[in-house]
Amino acid sequence: MSSNVRLWYHWVLANAFAEVVGLGLVGTIGWLMSGAIGERSTVTVVLAFATFTVALGALEGAVVGWAQSLVIRERLSGFEGWVQATILGALVAWFVGMIPSTVINLMPHNQAELSPSISQSIRMLLAVGLGFVAGPLLAVFQYRILCRYVGRAGWWLLANALAWAVGMPVVFAGLHVAYMAVEPWVVGSVIVGTLALAGAAVGSIHGIFLVHLLRPENQLRFPLRCTGQPSATDEFKP
Repeated sequence: MSSNVRLWYHWVLANAFAEVVGLGLVGTIGWLMSGAIGERSTVTVVLAFATFTVALGALEGAVVGWAQSLVIRERLSGFEGWVQATILGALVAWFVGMIPSTVINLMPHNQAELSPSISQSIRMLLAVGLGFVAGPLLAVFQYRILCRYVGRAGWWLLANALAWAVGMPVVFAGLHVAYMAVEPWVVGSVIVGTLALAGAAVGSIHGIFLVHLLRPENQLRFPLRCTGQPSATDEFKP
């Protein structure tokens, strides 16, 4: 196995593990909080729950950032700041992701019931769009770290947009299947499998970009401060 393939393989495993643990913890804690709140849907409760859920995103960011940094350090010695950047990105991504459900929950009960139902196919399309938007939001702070060490780091934003445009529909589809299940062990198994699959799918896509970005000839001699903005015209050579 070549060093590039090994790096990609480790990256995929790290992302699968991180999403099972990170998103799994967020989902479990959020589910417990939702059960404690019950049917209370006052503005204060809805906003408090949304704020708490966004804050939980820091937990996912910490787990993902830690797991990813272990792999990146295989190529970049002295690499630092990734965990903190991933936490910030996760908070921003969760904030944007929580807006639609929070708005719906703030609607008067009768209006929420009258809102048009969305087919599963439309949900998947919306999931693709959400992933395409949330991916770069999650990655923008990572970009600010990565560009200190490698050239053409702006491609990391596109990599995450593509990766999460695939990963988010996997999450939506898996949660739909889990919702339809009855047995608790089936629900748990589906959720764990879904998170692992989503993490592996995301990691396999942006891992391809990362392997090329971390090539020795693309690494900067000394860590630098990023002085420019990511550019879509940066040349990406596989």
